[in-house]
Amino acid sequence: MVVWSLTRTPAYIITARAISAVMQPTVTIIPLLALFNGFYEPRITVAHWFLWCCVTITCATTLPSILFLIMLKRGTITDLHVSNRSERPFAYGVMILCYGVGTELARRTGAPRRTILLMAAMTLCLMIGAAVNQMVFKCSLHTMSAALAAVALPIAYGRAFLPALAAIGAVGWARVTLRAHTAGEMVAGAIVGAVVGTLVFTLL
Repeated sequence: MVVWSLTRTPAYIITARAISAVMQPTVTIIPLLALFNGFYEPRITVAHWFLWCCVTITCATTLPSILFLIMLKRGTITDLHVSNRSERPFAYGVMILCYGVGTELARRTGAPRRTILLMAAMTLCLMIGAAVNQMVFKCSLHTMSAALAAVALPIAYGRAFLPALAAIGAVGWARVTLRAHTAGEMVAGAIVGAVVGTLVFTLL
């Protein structure tokens, strides 16, 4: 007699995986930059908007992803999550360089001020995250980017975007549920993203 054992993935795990996949930094930054590059501003032409999107999105997502795949293939990093602490300084340096170049290119091509601030804030978050990850623990980049976006949107576009703050809790819950990070690492990422976003968009 054959006994079939069907194991189903719990709904909360499926939900956590979906949130984690949709809210990963390389995904969320694309619509965010499309918005910050002036999508809703009539004074900005489609050509300029497209140019700024190409420049910023390439430096923030495409280029880092390609370089990480090259590093993975060459053995510079063990995995795309950079689990090995000794590999993180170089990996973070690559990301910081890409974001820094994107920030400068955005400035030189006349991108909206909020776009330059967003790129600068992301660069600063990476720098802080690199320092924390090397000295203490691996704080959550997912939660960091979610927190940065969640506080930047209401400051830049008003109270209509306040519901975006819920993304911080959702992403944090997902990453802890999947055991990708501890609660402390999740909170650390959220604090860095929220503080940097608030300071950059209110003081500069």
